[in-house]
Amino acid sequence: KHSVSQTHKRNADGRKGRTDNQMTIAVSATAAEDLDEEANNNDVNTPEEEEEENYNEPEERGRGGGFGMGGGVRGSGRGGGWNKRRIVRHPEQKPSKTMPLNDKVLYAEIRCIIKGVESDYSFLSMENWPSVMSSCDPGSEVFSRMNLNRKKVSEVVRFGLYPSMKQTLVRRVKEGGETGGFFTTGLDSSTIKHLGIQKHCDINIRYWNEAGGQVEDGYLDTHVVGHEPAVRQVNDLNKTFTEMGIPLTKMVGLSRDNPRVMEAVSKLFRSELADKGNPGVVDLICYLHPCHTAFEKCCESLTKVSELEEEEGVIKIDISTLLSSIHGFFNSPARREDLTDVGEELYDKLAGFEENLNKFFKRHVSTRWLEMGPCLESLLDRWTSTVHYFTAFLPNSKDSSDKKALKTDRYKKIFSALKASEEQKTKARVKFLLFVCKIVEPFLVMFQSSKPNIHNLYSEARDTFEQLAKIIMKQGSYQEMKDNQTHTDIDFSGKDDDDDVLKPTSESSYLISVMKTELKKMNSNDQEDILIDTKFALQTMVTYLQDHFPLNNASLKALRFLHPNCRLSWSGENMSPNLTEAAEFAAEKLNRFTEQEMLNLKMQLAVYQSLEEVPAFNEKTDRLDHWWVKIWELMSRARGGVAPAETMKLVKMCCVLAHSQAWVERGFNISKMFAVDRESLCLLSIKGLKATYCEIKRQGGAEKLVINTSMMNLVKMAGREARMAEEKERKEQEKRAAVEAQEIEEARKRKTQEEWGSRRKELEDELRGVQNYVDKKKRFVEEQHHKVSKRPPQGEGLHSGYQACN
Repeated sequence: KHSVSQTHKRNADGRKGRTDNQMTIAVSATAAEDLDEEANNNDVNTPEEEEEENYNEPEERGRGGGFGMGGGVRGSGRGGGWNKRRIVRHPEQKPSKTMPLNDKVLYAEIRCIIKGVESDYSFLSMENWPSVMSSCDPGSEVFSRMNLNRKKVSEVVRFGLYPSMKQTLVRRVKEGGETGGFFTTGLDSSTIKHLGIQKHCDINIRYWNEAGGQVEDGYLDTHVVGHEPAVRQVNDLNKTFTEMGIPLTKMVGLSRDNPRVMEAVSKLFRSELADKGNPGVVDLICYLHPCHTAFEKCCESLTKVSELEEEEGVIKIDISTLLSSIHGFFNSPARREDLTDVGEELYDKLAGFEENLNKFFKRHVSTRWLEMGPCLESLLDRWTSTVHYFTAFLPNSKDSSDKKALKTDRYKKIFSALKASEEQKTKARVKFLLFVCKIVEPFLVMFQSSKPNIHNLYSEARDTFEQLAKIIMKQGSYQEMKDNQTHTDIDFSGKDDDDDVLKPTSESSYLISVMKTELKKMNSNDQEDILIDTKFALQTMVTYLQDHFPLNNASLKALRFLHPNCRLSWSGENMSPNLTEAAEFAAEKLNRFTEQEMLNLKMQLAVYQSLEEVPAFNEKTDRLDHWWVKIWELMSRARGGVAPAETMKLVKMCCVLAHSQAWVERGFNISKMFAVDRESLCLLSIKGLKATYCEIKRQGGAEKLVINTSMMNLVKMAGREARMAEEKERKEQEKRAAVEAQEIEEARKRKTQEEWGSRRKELEDELRGVQNYVDKKKRFVEEQHHKVSKRPPQGEGLHSGYQACN
């Protein structure tokens, strides 16, 4: 820190007694923009390490004070300015005795608004907070001066907090120098009840936070779309990054889901980035969606009716339909009470009856098939009482509403699945699906987390596939597939028991053990049918995963080098992978290393593998990025204090690669949270609320979010910015209205001309018709005159008659 003379302080403020904090708070909106612009080009420390701004020495500045209420900016005009070596920091502001009362009030208002955003309070509900707090402490000058009317809160969120959150995020993304600043962009869309119903297309960013030494996710922007063609989405991406000032050359990955339109977006956007100088962008597909879809196909295949069964009149109720029907049937408190009474009655009658009567059915969501597991568990926990309720209690009930319920399609579906002849079959299917859910659940849970997991994607996808395939494959075929890495070459469509790959139905020990109790209560034909159905369902699921899982993805396999367990095991000996070769392969795919950097990387990885003691790593509790930060420190010590720059660069780029779309889709829950009962909020308010909420969660709560001078300055100018935006919108509306009026007038003129043209044509046709008629009559008269003129005169009478006729 540089000491600043008291005289300089007085000059900078324009009056005696003001402190540095007060001076910085008094900065104008233009100065705040300059501060943030300059901060983007400087290294920024954590709030604890930040220091105050350094003003010019008196002999270096121009006339007048520095950043007083009339002072200039950067030494221009009469005001003072910054020296060339200024270090822009935005330290956290906290109320103190030296802080002016107005700034204390502003600080309190910002903190209250942030808390309101965190708790999803409406703007209107915050109006009474100052009066409530003032009543708690009538002597407080801060509470008595606070004002949180709905208009002000809206303006602060849109034009104060939102710009501040964007600037903070952009500043964090740009840090890191040559070895940092790399990021992955996430793109996804969802339909939300906002201003009626709209489709929000969210753009998120996954980057390496240099100050925290870890990978973080951030919300960038939202675009409202109807149709979402690839060209429009690419234009929205370019617009967002241009407005944010984030260089697209640092983008290393594009995270997306699997529809064809997103595939087209990825192809078009990566092509444009290549033209703009980006060395390469990794296309990151979400593998959670194929996992859900595979389980959906498994459920559908389990109750699929064959042609022979259809001829015999066999009916199989889909388990998904059963879960939804049961949950929907008990939407009445009276029916829930009846079910509880049935359970209590069975508890008294049946020995060994153990059901948690307080536990109720969970709602099944068809778009998230693997979340069916808890729904299946809740059904099995209440199985006996549920079957008795639908097959015995309701048919014998004398209540009029129960009699009406017996006639509904929902009840008929439930009864057909739970009746005595189908009960054990249905229960066996439920147990089988729960068994499959348990196999796939670890994959789903692991890749919904926010910490970097790209290094586990290849191995976990193969493990999940192998666990499912092992159930239906012969042991020899299964081991051969693992040894020869032929996961995508196996044909799982075999239907005969003589198949060389699949086990005969009677030898499916895994399936038999899962449904052992239910199979014992069936006859041999039903047992065989259930085993065939479950085997076919697994075949369908495994075949789908075979086509959509990254079972032979060399790039994802190479990223396994990041895992701490591979440091020594990937030595390249005894048929084991070579860690250095895998890292070099990943670096080549990223296409951001020179030949010299590749050589340096190879030497640094040799040092990494030669480290004698490294920190322990627990997959469940530790983060990969934190572990690598510790490793870099050890490598620096081993190399005489020289940082492993190339290794740091490679690891950072790999860690920011997204392993799924869960980090993007979580943002839609936030949007829906703010839009519930507040559908009239404008899009900018939704953006401001969402950006603020994400930053609150990142920093650990509303009370911990840093309020710095930059944020306070932006909030001070929020009202003016709101009025400018309203004026701009008014002018744009007038311009649009004028254009529309001109278009209407031009359309009216065109219509008039068209109508006159058609009418003129009609008149011309009519005139031609009249002219033709007149010409026709004229010729007739001339002909008659010519005939009469040729007749000789035969007397006076005839001559008189001729004249009269003529």
